[in-house]
Amino acid sequence: MTKYDYQKKMKIVGGFLDKHKAQGLLIISKANKTWLLDSQLSFTLCLATKNKTFLFINRRDIDTYKENTTFASIVLFTNIDDVIKVIKQNNIKHLLFEKEMVTFQQYEEYLQPLCSKIRVTPIISKDLSVVKLPYELKYMQKAANIVCVTMRYIRKIIKPRMTELQVKSIILQKMFELGADNFAFDPIVAFGENSAEPHHKSTERKLKLNEFIKIDIGCTYKGYNSDLTRTFWLGAPTKQMVEIYKIVLAANKLGIKLVQTNKTGYEIDLMVRKFIYTHSKYGDRFIHALGHRLGLAGIKESRFEKNDKVPLFPNSTITIEPGIYVPNLGGVRIEDDVVVTQHGRFVLTKMAPKEI
Repeated sequence: MTKYDYQKKMKIVGGFLDKHKAQGLLIISKANKTWLLDSQLSFTLCLATKNKTFLFINRRDIDTYKENTTFASIVLFTNIDDVIKVIKQNNIKHLLFEKEMVTFQQYEEYLQPLCSKIRVTPIISKDLSVVKLPYELKYMQKAANIVCVTMRYIRKIIKPRMTELQVKSIILQKMFELGADNFAFDPIVAFGENSAEPHHKSTERKLKLNEFIKIDIGCTYKGYNSDLTRTFWLGAPTKQMVEIYKIVLAANKLGIKLVQTNKTGYEIDLMVRKFIYTHSKYGDRFIHALGHRLGLAGIKESRFEKNDKVPLFPNSTITIEPGIYVPNLGGVRIEDDVVVTQHGRFVLTKMAPKEI
């Protein structure tokens, strides 16, 4: 099934409630509201129990939601007392909320008044959306296709004397033209020595022949992100440039090959890092994590670092993005979006060429 499945989402919520011995989950962030209800519409608060969802809507928008909402009960929201009333009606004694997604202002406005009424517990809410349902993977494939086609287009039209900012502008225009709802992050376009900065901010620097071109782009489609990096050049690369590129490409392929369930991202990171140290002199120039989890826009996904002890699950999505960065020369990063499957992996961004 590739359509939105409300019942499966509620089953996931129910599992979280059972795990924490709670009866309700208060959702404030747009990301998790999108995850639960497959809606890009903006509303104030969402309260989920094991078998019901309540949307708290202000008077201005309530008629629109009544017409367009199928799965949730609509409640007029004037202040937090309206939420407290529904909590009491549904006998909620223990309420969970999104620890990493709530601002201090939201805590003061919504959660502080609740703390004196019932037990309130923070949870890491991004764990809700780690495993993707078929329709979510379909959205992520569409987001990946958009950036792949955009990258292929840029490689066709880019030419010497274009500036990083000019290329960035074309990238944004092309992604929206292809159906993106938004860009996932500010695109990185880096020429020559600027490509040695992993997260370079694009400038008026003009492209020359025979130098690295590093482009890192992502878009959002239906609330889900893609993230793609390719490095290439115009003209004739130096021997050192080719050497660096081949090592990073081999590391990228190895990282993808190592993706499997029950392995942590950090374990894969260590193996790829060892490969770069063993097969090149650039081991100390791989200066960031190998990858990170990928999914909903607005959620800060965890990187493959030492404290990440959560194994990869089937139908979770990650990036694999090794890189080598040499000051005054440039850097190479090759990044792909990967779905972890029951028996291996599937690359979402394979439409973007990376062979030289």
